[in-house]
Amino acid sequence: MEIPGRQADVNDVVTRARFAAVARGLTMALLVVAALFSVFVEVLYLPFYVGGSWTSAVTPSDLALASGAHLAAPLGSGAIPVPVTALIAAAVNIALVAAMRTFTGSLRLALLPVLAWTFGFLLCTFPGPGSDTLLMGDWPTLLLLVCGTVPPLLYAFNVSTAVAPPAPVPTRR
Repeated sequence: MEIPGRQADVNDVVTRARFAAVARGLTMALLVVAALFSVFVEVLYLPFYVGGSWTSAVTPSDLALASGAHLAAPLGSGAIPVPVTALIAAAVNIALVAAMRTFTGSLRLALLPVLAWTFGFLLCTFPGPGSDTLLMGDWPTLLLLVCGTVPPLLYAFNVSTAVAPPAPVPTRR
């Protein structure tokens, strides 16, 4: 004899499990897309300068005529390059790996955002249709690459090789 209410409960549990699996997969895909978005924003703001007022004398026509080398701050202007996006890349990529670890126990899947971020970074190194590149061969670019890949990899390594602390030793009283 079959209980009608019992069958509905089993189907409901299966449906909920399928919905949870699909939602988990979509969230993981969203985290990978977020890694691609973050690398493009970080590359966009990589040549950020702090201090100095060297841009006040530049007119739009000067910008149209200038090549990439002339857009950098001149020496003695007081402006210094500050690649804060490299630090942001480290923090965001660690957060993305930590978020992926909550959805999967696999280290390979947890590192998908870092892989996507690295792919996006390498994509930005290729010249575009007008032979203009987003990344130059200078130290902020190297710093962005190192800060975007090494800290999340170290985090994933530390989390995956973490050993439980030893059990406390009972003491006599």
